[in-house]
Amino acid sequence: MTWRHALNNRHTFGILGGLLPPGQYYGAWPGWPTLSFNSQDPFPWALVADVAATMGDNARAATYITSIQNKYVSSGFPWPFYPAEGGWYMRANSYMLGHGL
Repeated sequence: MTWRHALNNRHTFGILGGLLPPGQYYGAWPGWPTLSFNSQDPFPWALVADVAATMGDNARAATYITSIQNKYVSSGFPWPFYPAEGGWYMRANSYMLGHGL
């Protein structure tokens, strides 16, 4: 199973858009907060942290944010961290700081 299929993009955007209720959605790839999927896909997939925050999974969202800080923030946001990832990353950080989605 690939990383994208494990998370199922239609559920990702459905939850983020408020169309689907939060639920257990990323159990097929439990290592996502530490970027374990990077062997299959180099992109950070920051929107998954937003889904975690939406579902109240603050521990995994915080672990993901730390992983992104270590891999991308500390080195000046190299490719493949691009503006869309930055937007999702800022949104996840905002939520984790208590500002809501």
